[in-house]
Amino acid sequence: MAKDGKRALVTGGAGLIGSHVADLLVREGWKVRVLDNLEPQTHRRGKPTWVNERVEFIEGDLRDRETIAAALDKIDIIFHQAAYGGYMPEIVKYVHVNSLGTAQLLEVIREKKLSVQKIIVASSQAVYSEFFRRSARSSNCGAATGRFIVLFAARLQKARRRQRTHPSVVKPFTG
Repeated sequence: MAKDGKRALVTGGAGLIGSHVADLLVREGWKVRVLDNLEPQTHRRGKPTWVNERVEFIEGDLRDRETIAAALDKIDIIFHQAAYGGYMPEIVKYVHVNSLGTAQLLEVIREKKLSVQKIIVASSQAVYSEFFRRSARSSNCGAATGRFIVLFAARLQKARRRQRTHPSVVKPFTG
């Protein structure tokens, strides 16, 4: 299933899951760009050696609009893996990076009318409340972060339909 000519952005591409996504995409023939801020809490020694040499690597932060705009240049599909996991001691940073950073990514796509075809937003069970993880009737969006992303993505899709383009947002449940 080679995707010659297709370009993917993997946010958080230096992380455990993001780096594997990038590796798979490279093997499948994609042109891959990675955006990662190399958070010191996770990447104490800088850029990890496991980051695929065949990806274009951008060290930058989702909270910086110019960095996002540069990372999105000529991108077809986004695998959004970037997240700040140290939310207990730094709740504001957690919300700022995870919720607002994701919202900013979506806003840049909308404002610049980019031709992104699909956004895959993956997360861990950390975004779901305990009640929804245990509930058989879970909507898979129990916490504010998950609901926010889904609602904003729906608004983005509605706006794009008016432009006669149809991007998709996929949020798999991994809890």
